[in-house]
Amino acid sequence: MPVASLIVRYLLVSAAIAAGLYSLLLARAQYLFQEDTLLSVSAAVRLVPYNSAYVARLGSWKPKERVALLERAVALNPFDSQSWIQLGLYSELQAHDLIAAERYYRKAAEVNHMYLPKWTLTNFYFRHGREPEFFRWAEATLAITPYSPDPVFTQMWLMTSDPARIASAVPNRPETLLRYAWFLVNNGHEGCIAPIVQRLIAQVGGGNPRTWGRDDLIATIEDRLLADGQAEPAMQIWSSMHRGGWVSQ
Repeated sequence: MPVASLIVRYLLVSAAIAAGLYSLLLARAQYLFQEDTLLSVSAAVRLVPYNSAYVARLGSWKPKERVALLERAVALNPFDSQSWIQLGLYSELQAHDLIAAERYYRKAAEVNHMYLPKWTLTNFYFRHGREPEFFRWAEATLAITPYSPDPVFTQMWLMTSDPARIASAVPNRPETLLRYAWFLVNNGHEGCIAPIVQRLIAQVGGGNPRTWGRDDLIATIEDRLLADGQAEPAMQIWSSMHRGGWVSQ
């Protein structure tokens, strides 16, 4: 066999062996990480020191080194939004450095456009009474939340008692509008419901109004409004349903 062929074969075999050993190393590191003890996570980091998730988790087991380990984690993976959030929480709640905390939270929202960073910023601005920023991020949270929006609605009403200001931050997602209408009913704000119902009807159109609460939610709202002597908002809701094809007369 020519020498060149032997060299190629040797290199291929060596590469296959190296790949197999590396796979075993990764599997061992993952096993240690999942054991989730100080010793096991430390060992996982020694085996795979460039895994940001391992490094960040080690910070939970080493409180005195936590900030340094979280900073190492985001240096390894700038898209590690969880570590950015953890740095923000430490800065806000332990170091009392609100400027740094806001910077870290915003970095998390910059690299991850999903729910958690938005909700984290909403809470941050709520805790510190920063109304304009709060409503900006509350609206962003409501636009994508896969969870109940009621905690956001509650914070909105604690931040201000202006129904129009709050309603302007509720996006035109039918599910969210429906949940907000329920929230208003359950919290004694029946007089604020008519514009929300109008928006809901405008969004979903005349198709299958029963699915969107015509026979339970809106009927309950109408009964409460009429019982409280609030005929005008009750009539506004009825007119909206009629225009939207939800009722025939």
